[in-house]
Amino acid sequence: MLFKSISRQKGIGLIEVLVSVFILASGLLGLAALQTQSLRFSHESYMRTLASILASDMADRIRVNSTEALVTDNYVHALGANTSGTATACEDNACNSSNLAAYDYKQWSDQLSAQLPDGKGSITAATKNTDGWREYTIIIQFSSVSTNKSASSTPDTSSFTYRTRI
Repeated sequence: MLFKSISRQKGIGLIEVLVSVFILASGLLGLAALQTQSLRFSHESYMRTLASILASDMADRIRVNSTEALVTDNYVHALGANTSGTATACEDNACNSSNLAAYDYKQWSDQLSAQLPDGKGSITAATKNTDGWREYTIIIQFSSVSTNKSASSTPDTSSFTYRTRI
């Protein structure tokens, strides 16, 4: 009698092991999906940090050349404005404030396209305030491939807006 009960338990034990392996495998698949989402969101955070740094860089460039920025629209550019023209390299040549504004935008635009996927930027300025300051709005757009639901769909466009007073 003892022998018969042991033989019946062998099959049930095997089923328990299979169920345990199935539960473990589905848990590991869940962890893999969680890791994938974590990498996607981490990449998106990295792209937004880059956009923030690049917007701050342009705001600092405008502040350095504030006499030009307050009285002219030389820093105002539409989204994805063409920068294929040659700008005077102000590190090597003498530049006036107008040349510096064109050079600043060219360098900034080149950085956007090099560091962000499909990176483009625009700069708009409000009219000069009676207190003597002017508000600039810097908008950076880039493709946000990390938030796609599927690889075949077109990437979403993320936008980052930075406002500053000069």
